[in-house]
Amino acid sequence: MENRTNHKKLEPILTSLFILFAFFYFFSILKHQYIFEDLLRKKELMVLPEKALEFARQKHAGQRRKVSNAEYVVHPINVAKILEKYGCQEPFLSAALLHDTIEDTSTTYDEILVQFGRDIADLVRELTNDKREIKKIGKTQYLLEKLKNMSSKALTIKLADRLDNIRDLHLASKEFRERYYTETKEILQNLRGSLTSLQQELRKQILETLDDLNMS
Repeated sequence: MENRTNHKKLEPILTSLFILFAFFYFFSILKHQYIFEDLLRKKELMVLPEKALEFARQKHAGQRRKVSNAEYVVHPINVAKILEKYGCQEPFLSAALLHDTIEDTSTTYDEILVQFGRDIADLVRELTNDKREIKKIGKTQYLLEKLKNMSSKALTIKLADRLDNIRDLHLASKEFRERYYTETKEILQNLRGSLTSLQQELRKQILETLDDLNMS
């Protein structure tokens, strides 16, 4: 009789322990599932620039930079590296790697949309110059108006793009160097408004690089 009484006393305790164990087991499964999904999301972010890099390499294959004669893909890689240095992630990095694909290759907006999604495709399109409009009003005026109306993300990439371009400017002819120098100064003069801290830093670096150029 005493054993039966003890068993009855233990039953609620055992039941409570079982419920508690089941709860922690279920919670542990949910926690690991969340961690796994979070790792997958992070992995996708890490893989996406590699996908964009390979896409850019294929699309710019055979193209050379006009000033340095380096493989063209070196330029978008440099732009992405500048942004990465300041902690930029997606969609900045992929858009930087792809920023010249629509303008300088046969790539279409729809192609980038399918491969990389709307955010990146919209940024690349926004960064693409309209060559017909440039012929009408001139490149400097076109860029003045374009940059003034750009989204903040696109403007950040555009400034990193301009910074990489002027780093090779010492290799250009005097005529091109002077024209690009004047154009860049005028554009930056027009960008004195509400810039982000990163945009201000990029603007500052561009001006310092221009000041270091020997224009004689």
